[in-house]
Amino acid sequence: MKSFKEVQEMLGLTKRKIQLCEDEGIAIKPTNRNKYGHLVYGTKEIERLWFIKLLYELGYKKEEIKEIISPENLNENLLLKKLIKELD
Repeated sequence: MKSFKEVQEMLGLTKRKIQLCEDEGIAIKPTNRNKYGHLVYGTKEIERLWFIKLLYELGYKKEEIKEIISPENLNENLLLKKLIKELD
């Protein structure tokens, strides 16, 4: 589990960028809290942010990213990744 600040530093994203992604429904909002009541990010939330960062760096726009990570497409993407690994 990582704090918001640790996630920011690890990913090189601004606080505002992470918050925008969460508010837009692109990123997964964390639900777990530490003993002080601060939100903490688990593996699932961090991996989604890494994926979003990669897509932004590849030049995808916010609306395209929303489509790519929609539940029906995300499952297809995971399936394609698995198939590609099997071909290697």
